[in-house]
Amino acid sequence: MNTRKNLEQDGGTPKRSLSIRQRCGLMHACLYMVCCKCICCKKGSKESSTEDDGAVFETSVLILGCHGSGKSTLLHQFSQPPENREALPTGIVPTDGFSIKQVKYKNNMISFWEVGGTPQLRKYWHRYATTTFFQVLVFVVDVSEAGVTAIGKSISELKRFIDEVKAKVLLRRKTLLVLLNKADAVSTPSTPQEFKTTLVSYKAMFQFAHEHFNSVRIMLTSSQAIECGHVKNSCKSHKDVLDSIVFK
Repeated sequence: MNTRKNLEQDGGTPKRSLSIRQRCGLMHACLYMVCCKCICCKKGSKESSTEDDGAVFETSVLILGCHGSGKSTLLHQFSQPPENREALPTGIVPTDGFSIKQVKYKNNMISFWEVGGTPQLRKYWHRYATTTFFQVLVFVVDVSEAGVTAIGKSISELKRFIDEVKAKVLLRRKTLLVLLNKADAVSTPSTPQEFKTTLVSYKAMFQFAHEHFNSVRIMLTSSQAIECGHVKNSCKSHKDVLDSIVFK
């Protein structure tokens, strides 16, 4: 009976439901976001403020993106000490559910809420958005050679997310930061001029987002600590990304 219902809803294709672990994770995230965040985070901010003898500002960031775009790796690098932030990470496991990390950066306490990007989890993105008091949405896109064909899918998922939350979330008060990730793994274009043209075309693809958010920023990010000529030189450091978040 349940199988027939799922087939009817999905046009004949069985739906893959979330595992018990993922369902528990979703419930845990919602409870944490609503009940604990205001108490625990502000307590930590108050303690940090006393230690540093200065005000500590809190910034909440929601990280979304399709599976394999590099969200977990970026979040791992953001949370590292400054001297290790640009090092090549190893052994990073993709997020199966959600991940929460707090990063003290300058006089800011940044709370990162990363949600997995598998097809099963993408349909729950809007729930995280409506229960998280985020100020910045970081949307990660894989623009490596292997991910070029998936850019269109990422854009479609972002549009779907906006359509689902715009009636409940005041996006016009929030910042969208699009990270064109793994740009250092792109083997083409081969010349700086070709690369500049490609970057302009990428930015044009996300032009639609300007009508929904207070501000939209697009940055190239690197997934590997290797030399890649003009492409590598165009990639922003993780410090640049954190600056863009706190100075939104």
